[in-house]
Amino acid sequence: MRYSGGGGCRADFVVAGCWEERNCQATEGAGIGAEVTLRRVAMRAAINLFLLLPAFLIAQEKGVIFGVVVDQHDELVLECRVKLLKLSETGKEAVEEVAVRGRQNIPCDGVFTFLDVPAGEYILVVVGKHLRQLEKPKLTVKAGEFRFVALRVKRVKVRPGAIRGVVLIGRESVEGVAVQLMRENEKEPLATTTTGRRGRYEFTNLEPGRYVVVVRHKGIRLASEDVEVKPGHTVSKSIRLPESRLKWLRGRLYGEVRDSRTRRPIFRARVRIEKAPKGFHGKTSVTCDSEGKFDFGYLPPGRYTISASASGYRKETKTVRIRERGRHRLSFSLKRQKRR
Repeated sequence: MRYSGGGGCRADFVVAGCWEERNCQATEGAGIGAEVTLRRVAMRAAINLFLLLPAFLIAQEKGVIFGVVVDQHDELVLECRVKLLKLSETGKEAVEEVAVRGRQNIPCDGVFTFLDVPAGEYILVVVGKHLRQLEKPKLTVKAGEFRFVALRVKRVKVRPGAIRGVVLIGRESVEGVAVQLMRENEKEPLATTTTGRRGRYEFTNLEPGRYVVVVRHKGIRLASEDVEVKPGHTVSKSIRLPESRLKWLRGRLYGEVRDSRTRRPIFRARVRIEKAPKGFHGKTSVTCDSEGKFDFGYLPPGRYTISASASGYRKETKTVRIRERGRHRLSFSLKRQKRR
């Protein structure tokens, strides 16, 4: 929708903070390639004025400010908000944000309107993504006065950024957990992904700003990190989960090694992980204690091949599938080697 200036009426208005009085006629040139008329805006403004007349008749001691926001191509800007700030006595500092009917700013819908504005000096500030206000007009509102203003902004091109990293527990990567991207102070995620090989995750094509990266597993929040994305930059963020979360993501593997004939524990028997899921970087062997017991602690889910051996005994191998939050106990019964 294009902002235009012209039409068959006479109007007093402020553009970029300066009073001008002109006949609303078709203008030519003015640095814009197309012919500019005021009909659409004047019609919209007239409708607003008609709706505002009751308030005007009731409240003669206050004024009304209304207008439009347009970009460098004279197109109406709708995806923005407008703030009305009251100036201090010195006229140099914005010290107060004037509420309009209980709201401090209002969504633009082509024409923004501030009702019941007390007499005084004000400035209007446009707030929106990737918008730069060219000028901030200073307005003096008198009792019973209607003020129209066209706020000009420039659309700023912003290069997107990205966030990528890995999720770790200690030195080991964590696969298959959900990673959410959220804005600060917001509850709903902007995007969700799942860690892949080696616990990697990535979010691309992000607007610059502050984000929160949250790691979840089956609805449980495991960890979070604050991240700031700058235009055209990729942020690397490794998220380390606390050791206390191991039991939520992994299964415990433990057991014992005994003599197959005497059933006595074998002290210092060696238990090894012969084969593990891809990406496993944990310990691959443990030694049994005096009771023949061993414990690998918590291991990532997956299929493992485990072997037990001891001097003078035959090696024994077993396969086990580790499950999340599972407890897996292996018992090895080693046979003595035959003497030659």
